[in-house]
Amino acid sequence: MPDKEEAMKETLLKSYFYHHGLLLCNENKELPSLSSVGGDWNSIVIMIEQGEIFYSKLYKGRVTYLSQDFYAQIKPFRQRLNTVSPISRDIFDFLNKKEYADTAEIKNIFMLSGKEFPKAMDELFKELL
Repeated sequence: MPDKEEAMKETLLKSYFYHHGLLLCNENKELPSLSSVGGDWNSIVIMIEQGEIFYSKLYKGRVTYLSQDFYAQIKPFRQRLNTVSPISRDIFDFLNKKEYADTAEIKNIFMLSGKEFPKAMDELFKELL
């Protein structure tokens, strides 16, 4: 059960996302970040696990958190499977069928190195796939 401080951070984040829809993980001079609006790693992870927030690399390839509403609005314009590499497409198809797999399983099935895996996944995150 979250303590009062965690609950307050989650409330702040929910309010922020309700009004703005997009938040960067790390500091940036152009857009607000997780810490600049009073959130932290634990609170954002809880919201992701609850399906309230989506993880992406929408903004300049940086970790970008999206509200459900913002994600739903931009998704039709960003999900371009034809722009990703064949390996990223294969991972997407695999995950669509399986729904969940951890990093080790994906690396093993597709025989990806430690450098190849994040590159393939970043392509999917950028396209909101």
